[in-house]
Amino acid sequence: MTSAGTTLLTITIALQTVIGITFNSFITAFSFRNQNNGSSFHPTNLIFSVMGLVNIFFQCVLTAQNIIYLFLPCLFFMKELSLGLSALTQSTAYCSFWLTGWLCAHYCVSIVNVGHHLIARLQRLLSSFLPHVLVMSILGPILLGVLSIWMANVVYEVKPSSNHTGSSCIGGETFKLKAAYRVITILLGCFLPFLLALISTGITISSLIRHINKMKNNVSGYTRSSLQSLIHAAKTMVLFLLLSVIFYVFALLFSATTTNTSVEVMSVLSSLIIMSFPLTEAIIIIQAVPKLRKKIQGKFCCEKESDNKTEENN
Repeated sequence: MTSAGTTLLTITIALQTVIGITFNSFITAFSFRNQNNGSSFHPTNLIFSVMGLVNIFFQCVLTAQNIIYLFLPCLFFMKELSLGLSALTQSTAYCSFWLTGWLCAHYCVSIVNVGHHLIARLQRLLSSFLPHVLVMSILGPILLGVLSIWMANVVYEVKPSSNHTGSSCIGGETFKLKAAYRVITILLGCFLPFLLALISTGITISSLIRHINKMKNNVSGYTRSSLQSLIHAAKTMVLFLLLSVIFYVFALLFSATTTNTSVEVMSVLSSLIIMSFPLTEAIIIIQAVPKLRKKIQGKFCCEKESDNKTEENN
């Protein structure tokens, strides 16, 4: 990779890291403050605060992984470092997927009135045991990540490659997880939370369509304010689903190209898109919470006005 390309990538990584950590810190602080100041339990604030903390850690892990991959490719494929980074990335990603799934489920059971017994059970679970559910959503992925260290088969491959400084790696170790473990982690870490989010989003969209039809037929009890709530929730859930799908696709592309120098551009592109996940998720959350969005806009606007006044006084 040329020096200009490396510089551009470094600037992009730095910007994503700073903005991602800043936005997720705003989300965490805002959610914790609302949770502490409120007189009642707010599940949404609790989920958002945990998501913000997880995304901050995820952003740091992805930044370290990309910097090492760009500037120290030989070190990136060392057994100890590679397995450690892989376990951290995998654990945090699975944790984020589960948090997204529970957030979509919470939106669904809070807004949609469905008489199905499974929806009722899910509503009781989230209302009574949400902190326990979130703790399990963190501990479970951590356990899967730790197990990956013992489930990896080390394969030594000789594949010459060169970095931007001209140095080369004659060979390197790659790690292939056992097939049974891959199936289990895909099922528990990706498929189940994605299925939870997908079903919740589908039920919400179906309720939205029914709501619109009822309003067209002037059925009592169906108001425009409740329609706006359904539209807002459905839009947020669809955005989370699309983000998850994009992450899944590019994670597969990155894992398939990290040891293939002929597709270096695709590998770098995939890693940058994966790295933008915490920032993009923070943007979706900010758009979903009008008070938080206004607070962030007000803060930056106030700082800008303060800077302008200082320049005028000078």
